[in-house]
Amino acid sequence: MAQNSKIIPQDDETTLEVVNCRSHCVTTVVTKTGGKEEEMTERIKLLHANEVTDCSEGQLMDERIPIRAGALWAESRVDGGGPISHPDVADEIWQALKRKVAGERDVPALGLVVQGGGMRGVYSMAVLAAFEEMGWTRCFDHVAGASAGAMNGAYFITGQAGYGVETYIDYLSNRKFIDFFRLRKLVDLDYMIDDLVRHVRPFNLPALLEASTELHIALSDAEDASVHYVTNRSENVDLWEAFRATGALPILYNRFVKVGDRLYLDGSLSECLPLPRLLALGCRYIVVVLTKPLSFRSQRLSRPVRALAWWATRHYSAALKRALFDVNLHFNRTMSMLAAPAQAGVHEAVKILVIAPRSEEHLVRCVTKDPRRLRRCAWQGRADAWQAFGQRPPATKHPFVRDQVFAPEYSRKA
Repeated sequence: MAQNSKIIPQDDETTLEVVNCRSHCVTTVVTKTGGKEEEMTERIKLLHANEVTDCSEGQLMDERIPIRAGALWAESRVDGGGPISHPDVADEIWQALKRKVAGERDVPALGLVVQGGGMRGVYSMAVLAAFEEMGWTRCFDHVAGASAGAMNGAYFITGQAGYGVETYIDYLSNRKFIDFFRLRKLVDLDYMIDDLVRHVRPFNLPALLEASTELHIALSDAEDASVHYVTNRSENVDLWEAFRATGALPILYNRFVKVGDRLYLDGSLSECLPLPRLLALGCRYIVVVLTKPLSFRSQRLSRPVRALAWWATRHYSAALKRALFDVNLHFNRTMSMLAAPAQAGVHEAVKILVIAPRSEEHLVRCVTKDPRRLRRCAWQGRADAWQAFGQRPPATKHPFVRDQVFAPEYSRKA
């Protein structure tokens, strides 16, 4: 059987050997402690029928354990993409969700983390639409997201994820939302919040307020760049403004949004993936939906781009500028933690399933407007969601909902 291996020195005491072959990937970590070598081998099997990689068994916590970046993976790239988990973890979470559907009350807390990324959010929305097909709309105790991930999570909680996929494809892929010649507002978040999701394609806000699932929306403080959370349980908070704030992209929207008595913007600046939030809440099982392959690592902005961005964000605080220009470092630490949660200090009792794109072939960019590309990306998300659990997607020509799923007057009353 053909295979190849790669030795990746990590530091003076740690070496990482990755061996790839057609049917599996073997990762061997060798550490030297007191003159002795301790070897740990984890075999990551592939689902042959769909060539989907299963890897990265995760852990969650029973108590509040701080999360730190795993030094072992800090500078390495993870080979392969796709639905990432150990098969046993995927099966355990599948069984827990089935027990939730059956109405059992003694199921450990289930959490869902949703990544956004502008129009890349069509992928995670399609994964959530697949979860709707599976009957899991009311199964998660907590859903967390930043930017488009928060809005996607809200659509899922209200049973509108399939409806949301079509909103991306048919209603956000136009110049009303994204216009490169509209320099002061390249991405018009106001159009989306004030017009599209309230009237044209109404979002069921009352259902979100009444839902048993708690939605955690990450916001970045405009003054000190710290992460703040509001939920659908928060009192005296306008959730429309919370959605506007968490999606307020630097430069592309470039406005601060007032929520309560403070100004905020894009939640992903301070918490690109709100996994620590669900860990702190004690979730035993967590499903993480990415919009980039787990192997992806963000690169530092080039000097010319940094110079232009610095001018465009000249009204930002020093802390906020640091968060913006160093966002790649935080993102890469988070992705490395997902690749090796135990190394990052996540408690062994916690099980994490990561669903990510198998490849970048059908992925889109944060400002993609081509409906055909968006639809192909959505189909990939749906397939990846089913394959993450070793299942084949049900055959259908129209998996996403096209029609309104509730009367528009509910939105106007909210």
